[in-house]
Amino acid sequence: MKAADYRTIVIFDKQIEFFDNLMPVLHEVNCYITTLDVWSGETGKAARKQFKNTLEKNACVKALQELLEQYYVYIPEDLSREINQLHFRCMILANSQVDDATVACTDLLLGLQNNIREYISSAN
Repeated sequence: MKAADYRTIVIFDKQIEFFDNLMPVLHEVNCYITTLDVWSGETGKAARKQFKNTLEKNACVKALQELLEQYYVYIPEDLSREINQLHFRCMILANSQVDDATVACTDLLLGLQNNIREYISSAN
């Protein structure tokens, strides 16, 4: 086996590992965004409290950044950029117009998922 072949295999294995770890995190990010969107549309003290509690439960957003930091060497630059952008948008949800921000986050998430599917299918 040539060194270049080994390097390609290692990169491919790390990318698969990254995508395997990323999918559950993206699911959690989707739930986080959706829950914020729902509670932001409700009125009353209970709704504001639930909204605030959801904002504080942003471990999935932190996990997204941690995964990117762990695997950034192995993933394509454009996917890395998209994941960073999604992470940033999710982090600023607390400081923005939630309706517009959750729509933007959802659009980024769906675009990222489509780009991941496209990347994986082109690698086969």
